[in-house]
Amino acid sequence: MKGKLDTRAEEFEELGFQKGCAEGMAKGKAEGKAEGRAEGQVIALRGVLGSLLRNRFGDLPASATQRIGQATQTELEEWFERSLNAAGLQAVFDDGAAST
Repeated sequence: MKGKLDTRAEEFEELGFQKGCAEGMAKGKAEGKAEGRAEGQVIALRGVLGSLLRNRFGDLPASATQRIGQATQTELEEWFERSLNAAGLQAVFDDGAAST
């Protein structure tokens, strides 16, 4: 009888392990997809901001291109908003810069 119980316990343990692995893989996959979408949004925003700035102010200096390439989504969004009314490129990137 004890041998039969041990075997059943091992079977339940294996089922629990398999279920835990499957849930962990599904969660990891979902998190990876979310991170991928977020990174894709940042890449797209970098491209849009760069295009907008080039259209408004001409060729961008390397320092501006580098800042855009290293910026967070929050920074990119702030710069995008500023770029709509900024008098010059410096006003876009300067924190606290007044738009005119």
